[in-house]
Amino acid sequence: MFILHESTLSSCIAMPGPSVHDLLGLPADVTQPNAYQVFGLELGEADHELIRSAIEKRVRSLKQAKPSASPEVWTKAARAVQAAQKVLSDPAQKTALDAQYGIINDPEPDSSSVVDPLAALLPTAKKSPPGPASAPSPPPSAASQSPALPDAPSIAEQSPSVRTPVQDQSGPTTVANPAPTVAPIRSSGPQIATRRPVRRRRSTGGLIFGTIVLVLLTAIVGGFAYVFLSGGGIVVVKNNDGFAIKPGTDSGKPRPSQSAPPRSVASDGIMPTPPRVRPDSPNVGSSMPSDFEMPTPPTGTSPGSMPNMPSPDQPPSMDPMTNPSMSTPPMTAEPPMVTTPVPTPTPVPPANSTPDSPQPPTAEQIAVGDAAVTASLDAIKKGNWAAMKSLAETAETKAVTDAQKQSAETLFQFADLATFYRGAIQRAMADLVAGNEVNLTESMTFLVKQSSAEQITLYRNKRDYPYTFEELPLSVAHALAPFQLNVSSPEGQAAKAVFQAISTKATPGHRVESIEILHNLDQVEGADPKRLADLIESFRD
Repeated sequence: MFILHESTLSSCIAMPGPSVHDLLGLPADVTQPNAYQVFGLELGEADHELIRSAIEKRVRSLKQAKPSASPEVWTKAARAVQAAQKVLSDPAQKTALDAQYGIINDPEPDSSSVVDPLAALLPTAKKSPPGPASAPSPPPSAASQSPALPDAPSIAEQSPSVRTPVQDQSGPTTVANPAPTVAPIRSSGPQIATRRPVRRRRSTGGLIFGTIVLVLLTAIVGGFAYVFLSGGGIVVVKNNDGFAIKPGTDSGKPRPSQSAPPRSVASDGIMPTPPRVRPDSPNVGSSMPSDFEMPTPPTGTSPGSMPNMPSPDQPPSMDPMTNPSMSTPPMTAEPPMVTTPVPTPTPVPPANSTPDSPQPPTAEQIAVGDAAVTASLDAIKKGNWAAMKSLAETAETKAVTDAQKQSAETLFQFADLATFYRGAIQRAMADLVAGNEVNLTESMTFLVKQSSAEQITLYRNKRDYPYTFEELPLSVAHALAPFQLNVSSPEGQAAKAVFQAISTKATPGHRVESIEILHNLDQVEGADPKRLADLIESFRD
Protein backbone atom coordinates (compact mmCIF):
# COMPACT_ATOMS: atom_id res chain seq x y z
CA MET A 1 0.00 0.00 0.00
CA PHE A 2 1.30 3.41 -0.93
CA ILE A 3 -0.21 6.22 1.21
CA LEU A 4 -0.74 9.60 -0.43
CA HIS A 5 -1.30 12.07 2.44
CA GLU A 6 -3.80 14.90 2.18
CA SER A 7 -0.98 17.41 2.63
CA THR A 8 0.69 15.98 -0.44
CA LEU A 9 -2.50 16.23 -2.44
CA SER A 10 -3.16 19.80 -1.39
CA SER A 11 0.38 20.86 -2.18
CA CYS A 12 0.16 19.12 -5.53
CA ILE A 13 -3.13 20.84 -6.36
CA ALA A 14 -1.72 24.25 -5.47
CA MET A 15 1.32 23.78 -7.67
CA PRO A 16 1.05 24.14 -11.43
CA GLY A 17 1.35 21.03 -13.52
CA PRO A 18 -0.02 17.52 -13.08
CA SER A 19 -0.56 16.03 -9.62
CA VAL A 20 0.53 12.63 -8.30
CA HIS A 21 -2.86 11.18 -9.26
CA ASP A 22 -2.47 12.53 -12.80
CA LEU A 23 1.03 11.12 -13.15
CA LEU A 24 -0.03 7.69 -11.88
CA GLY A 25 -3.42 7.64 -13.61
CA LEU A 26 -5.28 7.20 -10.30
CA PRO A 27 -8.79 8.36 -9.46
CA ALA A 28 -9.00 11.41 -7.24
CA ASP A 29 -10.63 9.47 -4.37
CA VAL A 30 -7.78 6.92 -4.08
CA THR A 31 -5.35 7.83 -1.29
CA GLN A 32 -3.82 4.41 -0.63
CA PRO A 33 -3.25 2.76 -4.01
CA ASN A 34 -1.79 -0.71 -4.23
CA ALA A 35 0.85 -1.92 -6.68
CA TYR A 36 -1.76 -3.01 -9.25
CA GLN A 37 -3.52 0.38 -9.22
CA VAL A 38 -0.23 2.24 -9.74
CA PHE A 39 0.24 0.47 -13.09
CA GLY A 40 -3.47 0.35 -14.00
CA LEU A 41 -3.71 -3.44 -13.61
CA GLU A 42 -6.47 -5.57 -12.20
CA LEU A 43 -6.08 -7.12 -8.76
CA GLY A 44 -4.27 -10.45 -8.89
CA GLU A 45 -3.00 -10.00 -12.47
CA ALA A 46 -0.78 -13.04 -13.16
CA ASP A 47 0.35 -12.32 -16.74
CA HIS A 48 4.01 -11.32 -16.46
CA GLU A 49 4.12 -9.88 -19.97
CA LEU A 50 1.13 -7.67 -19.25
CA ILE A 51 2.69 -6.54 -15.96
CA ARG A 52 5.99 -5.76 -17.65
CA SER A 53 4.35 -3.79 -20.44
CA ALA A 54 2.27 -1.84 -17.90
CA ILE A 55 5.42 -0.98 -15.92
CA GLU A 56 7.23 0.19 -19.06
CA LYS A 57 4.22 2.24 -20.08
CA ARG A 58 4.03 3.94 -16.67
CA VAL A 59 7.76 4.66 -16.61
CA ARG A 60 7.55 6.09 -20.13
CA SER A 61 4.65 8.33 -19.18
CA LEU A 62 6.53 9.55 -16.09
CA LYS A 63 9.56 10.45 -18.17
CA GLN A 64 7.39 12.34 -20.63
CA ALA A 65 5.62 14.24 -17.84
CA LYS A 66 8.83 15.13 -15.98
CA PRO A 67 9.36 18.55 -17.69
CA SER A 68 5.82 19.68 -16.95
CA ALA A 69 5.62 18.36 -13.36
CA SER A 70 7.12 19.87 -10.26
CA PRO A 71 10.26 18.08 -8.97
CA GLU A 72 8.72 17.16 -5.62
CA VAL A 73 5.54 15.72 -7.16
CA TRP A 74 7.47 13.86 -9.84
CA THR A 75 9.90 12.41 -7.26
CA LYS A 76 7.03 11.10 -5.10
CA ALA A 77 5.38 9.54 -8.13
CA ALA A 78 8.69 7.96 -9.14
CA ARG A 79 9.12 6.50 -5.64
CA ALA A 80 5.64 5.04 -5.77
CA VAL A 81 6.32 3.49 -9.19
CA GLN A 82 9.66 2.08 -8.01
CA ALA A 83 8.15 0.57 -4.86
CA ALA A 84 5.23 -0.91 -6.81
CA GLN A 85 7.65 -2.38 -9.35
CA LYS A 86 9.59 -4.12 -6.55
CA VAL A 87 6.37 -5.61 -5.17
CA LEU A 88 5.21 -6.99 -8.53
CA SER A 89 8.69 -8.19 -9.51
CA ASP A 90 9.19 -10.18 -6.30
CA PRO A 91 6.98 -13.32 -6.29
CA ALA A 92 6.90 -13.44 -2.48
CA GLN A 93 5.76 -9.82 -2.12
CA LYS A 94 3.24 -10.21 -4.94
CA THR A 95 1.78 -13.33 -3.30
CA ALA A 96 1.53 -11.50 0.03
CA LEU A 97 -0.26 -8.58 -1.68
CA ASP A 98 -2.69 -10.96 -3.40
CA ALA A 99 -3.35 -12.70 -0.10
CA GLN A 100 -4.40 -9.38 1.46
CA TYR A 101 -7.21 -9.18 -1.08
CA GLY A 102 -8.11 -12.89 -0.83
CA ILE A 103 -6.50 -13.79 -4.19
CA ILE A 104 -4.69 -17.11 -4.43
CA ASN A 105 -2.87 -17.88 -7.69
CA ASP A 106 -2.73 -21.64 -8.22
CA PRO A 107 -1.10 -22.80 -11.47
CA GLU A 108 -3.41 -25.85 -11.76
CA PRO A 109 -6.79 -24.75 -10.40
CA ASP A 110 -8.77 -25.36 -13.58
CA SER A 111 -7.76 -28.97 -14.21
CA SER A 112 -8.24 -29.96 -10.57
CA SER A 113 -11.61 -28.18 -10.35
CA VAL A 114 -12.83 -30.07 -13.41
CA VAL A 115 -11.31 -33.41 -12.50
CA ASP A 116 -12.33 -33.73 -8.86
CA PRO A 117 -16.16 -33.56 -9.22
CA LEU A 118 -16.19 -35.80 -12.32
CA ALA A 119 -13.99 -38.34 -10.55
CA ALA A 120 -16.73 -38.83 -7.97
CA LEU A 121 -19.64 -38.77 -10.43
CA LEU A 122 -18.26 -40.90 -13.32
CA PRO A 123 -15.81 -43.47 -11.97
CA THR A 124 -16.27 -45.88 -14.92
CA ALA A 125 -16.27 -43.32 -17.74
CA LYS A 126 -12.92 -44.47 -19.17
CA LYS A 127 -14.33 -47.84 -20.29
CA SER A 128 -17.18 -46.47 -22.45
CA PRO A 129 -15.39 -44.19 -25.00
CA PRO A 130 -13.84 -46.92 -27.21
CA GLY A 131 -17.16 -48.72 -27.84
CA PRO A 132 -19.24 -47.06 -30.61
CA ALA A 133 -22.21 -49.32 -29.83
CA SER A 134 -22.80 -47.49 -26.57
CA ALA A 135 -24.36 -44.56 -28.45
CA PRO A 136 -27.94 -45.97 -28.61
CA SER A 137 -27.89 -46.80 -24.89
CA PRO A 138 -27.75 -43.18 -23.59
CA PRO A 139 -31.18 -42.16 -25.02
CA PRO A 140 -33.24 -44.30 -22.60
CA SER A 141 -30.96 -43.30 -19.73
CA ALA A 142 -31.21 -39.68 -20.78
CA ALA A 143 -34.97 -40.03 -20.97
CA SER A 144 -35.02 -41.47 -17.49
CA GLN A 145 -32.70 -38.74 -16.16
CA SER A 146 -34.46 -35.81 -17.82
CA PRO A 147 -37.36 -35.78 -15.37
CA ALA A 148 -34.95 -36.26 -12.47
CA LEU A 149 -33.02 -33.06 -13.31
CA PRO A 150 -35.61 -30.45 -14.23
CA ASP A 151 -33.86 -27.70 -12.27
CA ALA A 152 -30.85 -27.35 -14.65
CA PRO A 153 -31.73 -24.31 -16.79
CA SER A 154 -28.17 -23.90 -18.00
CA ILE A 155 -28.44 -27.03 -20.19
CA ALA A 156 -31.16 -25.64 -22.40
CA GLU A 157 -29.44 -26.59 -25.62
CA GLN A 158 -29.05 -30.23 -24.65
CA SER A 159 -32.72 -30.80 -23.74
CA PRO A 160 -34.02 -30.82 -27.35
CA SER A 161 -31.14 -33.04 -28.46
CA VAL A 162 -32.06 -35.54 -25.78
CA ARG A 163 -35.76 -35.48 -26.57
CA THR A 164 -35.32 -35.93 -30.35
CA PRO A 165 -33.94 -39.46 -30.07
CA VAL A 166 -36.82 -40.43 -27.83
CA GLN A 167 -39.38 -39.23 -30.38
CA ASP A 168 -37.50 -40.69 -33.40
CA GLN A 169 -36.50 -44.08 -32.16
CA SER A 170 -36.86 -45.59 -35.66
CA GLY A 171 -34.11 -43.43 -37.16
CA PRO A 172 -30.65 -44.57 -36.09
CA THR A 173 -29.07 -41.45 -37.58
CA THR A 174 -30.85 -39.22 -35.05
CA VAL A 175 -29.36 -41.22 -32.21
CA ALA A 176 -25.87 -40.03 -33.18
CA ASN A 177 -26.82 -36.43 -32.31
CA PRO A 178 -26.61 -36.82 -28.51
CA ALA A 179 -23.23 -38.54 -28.84
CA PRO A 180 -21.27 -35.27 -29.22
CA THR A 181 -22.89 -33.97 -26.03
CA VAL A 182 -21.66 -36.97 -24.05
CA ALA A 183 -18.24 -37.13 -25.72
CA PRO A 184 -16.69 -34.09 -23.96
CA ILE A 185 -17.74 -35.51 -20.60
CA ARG A 186 -16.16 -38.88 -21.35
CA SER A 187 -13.00 -37.30 -22.78
CA SER A 188 -12.14 -36.04 -19.31
CA GLY A 189 -12.30 -39.60 -17.98
CA PRO A 190 -8.62 -40.43 -18.71
CA GLN A 191 -7.55 -37.32 -16.78
CA ILE A 192 -9.45 -38.62 -13.76
CA ALA A 193 -7.95 -42.07 -14.04
CA THR A 194 -4.38 -40.73 -14.04
CA ARG A 195 -4.60 -39.55 -10.43
CA ARG A 196 -6.10 -42.61 -8.79
CA PRO A 197 -2.97 -44.72 -9.23
CA VAL A 198 -1.00 -41.89 -7.61
CA ARG A 199 -3.17 -42.11 -4.52
CA ARG A 200 -2.74 -45.86 -4.42
CA ARG A 201 1.03 -45.48 -4.64
CA ARG A 202 1.01 -43.12 -1.71
CA SER A 203 -1.00 -45.59 0.32
CA THR A 204 1.41 -48.41 -0.49
CA GLY A 205 4.34 -46.20 0.47
CA GLY A 206 2.72 -45.54 3.83
CA LEU A 207 2.22 -49.26 4.38
CA ILE A 208 5.85 -49.99 3.53
CA PHE A 209 7.08 -47.25 5.85
CA GLY A 210 4.79 -48.46 8.63
CA THR A 211 6.01 -52.01 8.17
CA ILE A 212 9.64 -50.91 8.43
CA VAL A 213 8.90 -48.95 11.60
CA LEU A 214 7.12 -51.94 13.15
CA VAL A 215 10.03 -54.24 12.29
CA LEU A 216 12.52 -51.85 13.86
CA LEU A 217 10.42 -51.46 17.01
CA THR A 218 10.03 -55.23 17.25
CA ALA A 219 13.79 -55.71 16.91
CA ILE A 220 14.51 -53.11 19.60
CA VAL A 221 11.97 -54.58 22.03
CA GLY A 222 13.23 -58.09 21.31
CA GLY A 223 16.83 -57.03 21.94
CA PHE A 224 15.97 -55.49 25.30
CA ALA A 225 13.93 -58.56 26.23
CA TYR A 226 16.83 -60.85 25.35
CA VAL A 227 19.28 -58.77 27.39
CA PHE A 228 17.12 -58.69 30.50
CA LEU A 229 15.73 -62.23 30.31
CA SER A 230 18.87 -64.14 29.29
CA GLY A 231 21.10 -62.28 31.71
CA GLY A 232 23.44 -60.65 29.22
CA GLY A 233 25.89 -59.71 31.97
CA ILE A 234 23.33 -57.54 33.82
CA VAL A 235 22.03 -58.34 37.32
CA VAL A 236 19.29 -56.48 39.18
CA VAL A 237 20.07 -56.34 42.92
CA LYS A 238 17.66 -55.19 45.60
CA ASN A 239 19.12 -53.28 48.52
CA ASN A 240 17.95 -50.83 51.17
CA ASP A 241 18.06 -47.92 48.71
CA GLY A 242 15.98 -49.74 46.11
CA PHE A 243 16.99 -51.64 43.00
CA ALA A 244 20.43 -51.42 41.43
CA ILE A 245 21.74 -52.79 38.14
CA LYS A 246 25.21 -54.33 38.19
CA PRO A 247 27.24 -55.75 35.30
CA GLY A 248 27.77 -59.48 35.12
CA THR A 249 31.55 -59.13 35.41
CA ASP A 250 31.13 -57.69 38.90
CA SER A 251 28.45 -60.20 39.82
CA GLY A 252 30.76 -63.11 39.04
CA LYS A 253 33.50 -61.94 41.43
CA PRO A 254 31.60 -61.94 44.74
CA ARG A 255 30.59 -65.57 44.25
CA PRO A 256 34.05 -66.96 45.15
CA SER A 257 34.12 -64.65 48.18
CA GLN A 258 30.74 -66.02 49.26
CA SER A 259 32.22 -69.52 49.10
CA ALA A 260 34.65 -68.65 51.93
CA PRO A 261 32.08 -68.90 54.76
CA PRO A 262 30.94 -72.34 53.56
CA ARG A 263 34.58 -73.47 53.71
CA SER A 264 34.80 -72.52 57.37
CA VAL A 265 31.58 -74.38 58.03
CA ALA A 266 32.69 -77.27 55.83
CA SER A 267 35.94 -77.51 57.79
CA ASP A 268 33.94 -78.24 60.92
CA GLY A 269 31.80 -81.01 59.47
CA ILE A 270 33.66 -82.08 56.33
CA MET A 271 37.41 -82.61 56.58
CA PRO A 272 38.34 -83.10 52.91
CA THR A 273 38.85 -79.37 52.46
CA PRO A 274 41.74 -79.02 54.97
CA PRO A 275 43.67 -81.94 53.39
CA ARG A 276 43.64 -79.98 50.11
CA VAL A 277 45.77 -77.38 51.83
CA ARG A 278 47.77 -79.75 53.98
CA PRO A 279 49.48 -81.58 51.12
CA ASP A 280 51.54 -78.46 50.65
CA SER A 281 53.00 -78.61 54.13
CA PRO A 282 54.07 -82.28 53.87
CA ASN A 283 55.82 -81.50 50.59
CA VAL A 284 57.69 -78.67 52.25
CA GLY A 285 58.42 -80.89 55.27
CA SER A 286 59.60 -83.74 53.04
CA SER A 287 62.04 -81.51 51.25
CA MET A 288 63.40 -80.08 54.55
CA PRO A 289 62.52 -82.52 57.33
CA SER A 290 64.74 -81.68 60.30
CA ASP A 291 66.25 -78.28 59.95
CA PHE A 292 63.09 -76.50 58.88
CA GLU A 293 60.59 -78.08 61.20
CA MET A 294 60.43 -74.85 63.21
CA PRO A 295 58.86 -72.86 60.39
CA THR A 296 56.50 -75.72 59.60
CA PRO A 297 54.33 -75.17 62.73
CA PRO A 298 53.35 -71.73 61.47
CA THR A 299 52.53 -73.35 58.17
CA GLY A 300 50.54 -75.92 60.05
CA THR A 301 48.63 -73.17 61.74
CA SER A 302 48.36 -71.29 58.48
CA PRO A 303 46.11 -73.89 56.92
CA GLY A 304 43.72 -73.33 59.76
CA SER A 305 43.87 -69.64 59.10
CA MET A 306 43.88 -69.96 55.33
CA PRO A 307 40.18 -70.81 55.10
CA ASN A 308 39.43 -67.58 56.89
CA MET A 309 41.62 -65.59 54.50
CA PRO A 310 39.71 -64.09 51.56
CA SER A 311 42.33 -65.09 48.97
CA PRO A 312 43.30 -68.79 49.32
CA ASP A 313 44.41 -68.90 45.69
CA GLN A 314 47.57 -66.87 46.38
CA PRO A 315 49.63 -69.61 48.15
CA PRO A 316 50.03 -71.69 44.94
CA SER A 317 51.59 -68.70 43.24
CA MET A 318 53.74 -68.15 46.31
CA ASP A 319 54.83 -71.83 46.56
CA PRO A 320 58.15 -71.25 44.79
CA MET A 321 58.81 -68.67 47.49
CA THR A 322 59.63 -70.10 50.90
CA ASN A 323 56.97 -70.06 53.57
CA PRO A 324 59.07 -68.06 56.04
CA SER A 325 58.68 -65.13 53.66
CA MET A 326 54.89 -65.15 53.94
CA SER A 327 54.99 -62.40 56.52
CA THR A 328 57.58 -60.30 54.68
CA PRO A 329 55.76 -59.61 51.36
CA PRO A 330 53.31 -57.14 52.90
CA MET A 331 56.20 -55.47 54.67
CA THR A 332 58.24 -55.28 51.49
CA ALA A 333 55.25 -53.98 49.52
CA GLU A 334 54.91 -50.90 51.74
CA PRO A 335 58.43 -49.46 51.34
CA PRO A 336 58.08 -49.17 47.52
CA MET A 337 54.94 -47.15 48.12
CA VAL A 338 56.95 -44.89 50.38
CA THR A 339 59.77 -44.61 47.87
CA THR A 340 57.42 -43.63 45.00
CA PRO A 341 56.67 -40.18 46.50
CA VAL A 342 60.42 -39.57 46.67
CA PRO A 343 60.76 -39.06 42.87
CA THR A 344 57.83 -36.65 42.89
CA PRO A 345 59.82 -33.89 44.65
CA THR A 346 62.46 -34.25 41.94
CA PRO A 347 60.39 -32.25 39.34
CA VAL A 348 60.12 -29.47 41.94
CA PRO A 349 63.58 -28.06 41.18
CA PRO A 350 62.54 -27.23 37.56
CA ALA A 351 59.63 -25.35 39.06
CA ASN A 352 62.05 -23.48 41.26
CA SER A 353 64.21 -22.82 38.25
CA THR A 354 61.35 -21.08 36.36
CA PRO A 355 61.72 -17.86 38.38
CA ASP A 356 65.33 -17.78 37.29
CA SER A 357 64.40 -18.10 33.56
CA PRO A 358 62.93 -14.58 33.02
CA GLN A 359 65.76 -12.19 32.57
CA PRO A 360 65.59 -8.42 32.29
CA PRO A 361 65.28 -7.25 28.69
CA THR A 362 68.38 -6.03 27.02
CA ALA A 363 68.82 -2.58 25.61
CA GLU A 364 68.50 -3.95 22.09
CA GLN A 365 65.17 -5.61 22.88
CA ILE A 366 63.85 -2.41 24.43
CA ALA A 367 64.93 -0.44 21.38
CA VAL A 368 63.22 -2.91 19.05
CA GLY A 369 60.01 -2.69 21.10
CA ASP A 370 60.06 1.12 21.05
CA ALA A 371 60.57 1.11 17.29
CA ALA A 372 57.62 -1.26 16.75
CA VAL A 373 55.33 0.85 18.96
CA THR A 374 56.40 4.05 17.18
CA ALA A 375 55.78 2.52 13.74
CA SER A 376 52.30 1.40 14.75
CA LEU A 377 51.47 4.83 16.18
CA ASP A 378 52.67 6.60 13.02
CA ALA A 379 50.56 4.31 10.82
CA ILE A 380 47.46 5.15 12.86
CA LYS A 381 48.12 8.90 12.82
CA LYS A 382 48.69 8.91 9.04
CA GLY A 383 45.61 6.78 8.36
CA ASN A 384 47.59 3.91 6.82
CA TRP A 385 44.65 1.47 6.82
CA ALA A 386 46.51 -1.29 5.03
CA ALA A 387 49.31 -1.59 7.62
CA MET A 388 48.05 -0.18 10.92
CA LYS A 389 46.61 -3.44 12.27
CA SER A 390 49.56 -5.62 11.24
CA LEU A 391 52.01 -3.10 12.72
CA ALA A 392 50.01 -3.09 15.97
CA GLU A 393 50.25 -6.88 16.12
CA THR A 394 54.01 -6.65 15.54
CA ALA A 395 54.28 -4.11 18.34
CA GLU A 396 52.53 -6.52 20.71
CA THR A 397 55.00 -9.29 19.89
CA LYS A 398 58.07 -7.02 20.15
CA ALA A 399 57.05 -5.29 23.39
CA VAL A 400 59.20 -6.34 26.38
CA THR A 401 58.52 -3.76 29.09
CA ASP A 402 55.20 -3.19 30.82
CA ALA A 403 54.84 0.28 29.29
CA GLN A 404 55.49 -1.08 25.81
CA LYS A 405 52.99 -3.90 26.27
CA GLN A 406 50.28 -1.50 27.46
CA SER A 407 50.91 0.92 24.58
CA ALA A 408 50.95 -1.90 22.01
CA GLU A 409 47.71 -3.33 23.38
CA THR A 410 45.99 0.08 23.17
CA LEU A 411 47.24 0.60 19.61
CA PHE A 412 45.92 -2.80 18.55
CA GLN A 413 42.49 -2.08 20.10
CA PHE A 414 42.39 1.26 18.27
CA ALA A 415 43.39 -0.24 14.90
CA ASP A 416 40.99 -3.16 15.30
CA LEU A 417 37.95 -0.96 16.01
CA ALA A 418 38.81 1.57 13.29
CA THR A 419 39.27 -1.05 10.56
CA PHE A 420 36.09 -2.80 11.71
CA TYR A 421 34.04 0.40 11.28
CA ARG A 422 35.69 1.16 7.92
CA GLY A 423 34.94 -2.36 6.65
CA ALA A 424 31.27 -1.97 7.63
CA ILE A 425 31.03 1.20 5.51
CA GLN A 426 32.57 -0.52 2.49
CA ARG A 427 30.27 -3.55 2.82
CA ALA A 428 27.26 -1.24 2.99
CA MET A 429 28.30 0.47 -0.25
CA ALA A 430 28.67 -2.92 -1.94
CA ASP A 431 25.23 -4.12 -0.80
CA LEU A 432 23.17 -1.01 -1.57
CA VAL A 433 21.23 -0.93 -4.84
CA ALA A 434 19.60 1.81 -6.84
CA GLY A 435 16.48 3.10 -5.15
CA ASN A 436 17.59 2.59 -1.54
CA GLU A 437 17.24 5.54 0.80
CA VAL A 438 20.10 6.92 2.90
CA ASN A 439 19.10 9.20 5.79
CA LEU A 440 21.87 11.65 6.59
CA THR A 441 19.61 13.42 9.10
CA GLU A 442 15.99 13.10 10.15
CA SER A 443 15.00 15.71 7.57
CA MET A 444 17.53 14.99 4.81
CA THR A 445 17.12 11.81 2.75
CA PHE A 446 19.06 10.82 -0.36
CA LEU A 447 18.29 8.18 -2.95
CA VAL A 448 20.98 5.76 -4.06
CA LYS A 449 21.43 6.11 -7.80
CA GLN A 450 24.43 3.82 -8.17
CA SER A 451 26.61 2.06 -5.60
CA SER A 452 29.59 -0.29 -5.44
CA ALA A 453 32.38 -1.09 -3.00
CA GLU A 454 34.55 1.70 -4.42
CA GLN A 455 32.05 4.44 -5.39
CA ILE A 456 28.52 5.60 -4.57
CA THR A 457 26.26 8.15 -6.25
CA LEU A 458 23.46 9.77 -4.23
CA TYR A 459 20.56 11.73 -5.74
CA ARG A 460 18.50 14.59 -4.32
CA ASN A 461 16.57 17.48 -5.89
CA LYS A 462 17.63 16.66 -9.47
CA ARG A 463 21.29 16.61 -8.49
CA ASP A 464 23.81 13.77 -8.28
CA TYR A 465 26.36 13.50 -5.48
CA PRO A 466 29.13 11.06 -6.49
CA TYR A 467 31.71 9.98 -3.88
CA THR A 468 34.57 7.53 -3.91
CA PHE A 469 35.17 5.34 -0.88
CA GLU A 470 38.26 7.29 0.18
CA GLU A 471 36.51 10.68 -0.25
CA LEU A 472 33.34 9.94 1.73
CA PRO A 473 32.32 12.76 4.07
CA LEU A 474 31.92 11.72 7.68
CA SER A 475 28.18 12.42 7.55
CA VAL A 476 27.74 10.01 4.64
CA ALA A 477 30.05 7.42 6.23
CA HIS A 478 28.11 7.51 9.51
CA ALA A 479 24.85 7.15 7.53
CA LEU A 480 26.14 4.04 5.70
CA ALA A 481 27.65 2.22 8.71
CA PRO A 482 24.27 1.33 10.34
CA PHE A 483 23.46 -0.86 7.32
CA GLN A 484 26.12 -3.37 8.51
CA LEU A 485 26.57 -2.94 12.30
CA ASN A 486 24.71 -1.84 15.41
CA VAL A 487 26.03 1.67 15.94
CA SER A 488 24.04 2.13 19.17
CA SER A 489 25.95 -0.67 20.96
CA PRO A 490 29.06 0.15 23.04
CA GLU A 491 31.30 -1.54 20.47
CA GLY A 492 29.65 0.41 17.64
CA GLN A 493 30.05 3.72 19.49
CA ALA A 494 33.73 3.03 20.21
CA ALA A 495 34.38 2.02 16.59
CA LYS A 496 32.68 5.19 15.34
CA ALA A 497 34.76 7.36 17.69
CA VAL A 498 38.17 5.93 16.73
CA PHE A 499 37.34 5.96 13.00
CA GLN A 500 36.20 9.56 13.18
CA ALA A 501 39.36 10.59 15.06
CA ILE A 502 41.76 9.50 12.28
CA SER A 503 39.58 10.16 9.23
CA THR A 504 41.02 12.49 6.60
CA LYS A 505 37.77 14.48 6.76
CA ALA A 506 37.95 14.89 10.55
CA THR A 507 38.28 18.28 12.22
CA PRO A 508 39.43 19.15 15.75
CA GLY A 509 35.77 19.28 16.71
CA HIS A 510 35.30 15.73 15.51
CA ARG A 511 38.21 14.55 17.67
CA VAL A 512 36.75 16.30 20.72
CA GLU A 513 33.45 14.55 20.02
CA SER A 514 35.27 11.19 19.77
CA ILE A 515 36.92 11.74 23.15
CA GLU A 516 33.55 12.57 24.74
CA ILE A 517 31.97 9.43 23.25
CA LEU A 518 34.74 7.23 24.68
CA HIS A 519 34.60 8.88 28.11
CA ASN A 520 30.84 8.20 28.28
CA LEU A 521 31.33 4.47 27.65
CA ASP A 522 31.67 2.36 30.79
CA GLN A 523 32.74 -0.93 29.24
CA VAL A 524 33.57 -2.10 25.72
CA GLU A 525 34.19 -5.74 24.92
CA GLY A 526 37.85 -6.27 24.03
CA ALA A 527 38.89 -2.63 24.50
CA ASP A 528 39.51 0.02 27.17
CA PRO A 529 37.61 3.21 26.19
CA LYS A 530 39.53 5.39 28.67
CA ARG A 531 42.92 4.46 27.22
CA LEU A 532 41.56 4.95 23.69
CA ALA A 533 40.41 8.46 24.65
CA ASP A 534 43.86 9.24 26.08
CA LEU A 535 45.44 8.04 22.83
CA ILE A 536 43.25 10.41 20.77
CA GLU A 537 44.17 13.28 23.09
CA SER A 538 47.83 12.54 22.42
CA PHE A 539 47.21 13.11 18.70
CA ARG A 540 46.67 16.82 19.36
CA ASP A 541 50.14 17.22 20.86
